[in-house]
Amino acid sequence: IIVTQGRVEDIQEPGLLFRPFAPFTSIEIVNVRRQARQINQNVASSDKQLYDIDIQVDYSRLTSREALRAAYGEIGVNDTALNNFLDGYINDALKSASTQFPLDEALSDRGAFADRIRRFLTTPAAGDGRRSPAEQLYIRLDDVKVLDIRVGDQYAQLLSEKANLEVQIETEQKRGQQIEAQQANNLFQAEQEAQVALTREV
Repeated sequence: IIVTQGRVEDIQEPGLLFRPFAPFTSIEIVNVRRQARQINQNVASSDKQLYDIDIQVDYSRLTSREALRAAYGEIGVNDTALNNFLDGYINDALKSASTQFPLDEALSDRGAFADRIRRFLTTPAAGDGRRSPAEQLYIRLDDVKVLDIRVGDQYAQLLSEKANLEVQIETEQKRGQQIEAQQANNLFQAEQEAQVALTREV
């Protein structure tokens, strides 16, 4: 971005630049590569369970001339400033998304959790007329991933006990089905033997 006395004069595509510059002209280099932000936060689920979650948000700047001009005027083109703004929005999205899921659902469906975060970052707030966080920062979200969810020891023990109980129930159900199948087979054989006996008597 070519800036003369604080005003955007022109936007130059990547590559060598040969041109005379007026006094008080500077060049701002804009990073348009894909970048990633990883955030860790302790959050509460809808069933009041506390847990730690790690997520990653991949993004890149919008590269249209209009977006670059607006971004320079509103938030600047410094990566550190942009990331500070984005981290704040991601933290808000994490808090909002966590309250929409019970912990066992967050553990079992990370895709839905990541989608909720993406929607928070790309959807305008209802009623206040503000643009979405991504629009305010002039970025495109390339990916949102839940990297890890860590629960406390007590809840981990409960999950382990629940899994063991589910295995026991499934085992008992299978055994019950086997017993029913064996009883049905025994009844069939008894009926066949009875039929044979009646045939012989006739």
